[in-house]
Amino acid sequence: MRIIPDARRVVILSYSFWAQIFGLAALILPEMAFALWEIETDPYVLWWVGVGLPGVGILGRLVVQTGPAIVNALRIAAVTALILCLSILSARAQATEDQTLAIAVPFIEAKEGMRLEAYLDI
Repeated sequence: MRIIPDARRVVILSYSFWAQIFGLAALILPEMAFALWEIETDPYVLWWVGVGLPGVGILGRLVVQTGPAIVNALRIAAVTALILCLSILSARAQATEDQTLAIAVPFIEAKEGMRLEAYLDI
């Protein structure tokens, strides 16, 4: 296995590299926090971050990532913040059990009917 000639530059400037690193950290660090200090985190947010950032990293491999270091650092921060915000919004969109039952019970009742006496179900 050979390392690419500009590996140092890639590690410093490539937002696709850092997106994958931060995504992996979002999946591993909550587990470590719970194992070490019993700190619970929001699994929905961190799952979306853990999937979203590597996804961006994979797509970022197709984009030319040149320019000044500060521009690339800002790009890394912006992409990370965007994925985090989208993750929080998508996690908050989860329906609660009460909301699910409020929709499911009338739907099932309308499709299957309602009997108030016991019967042998075939």
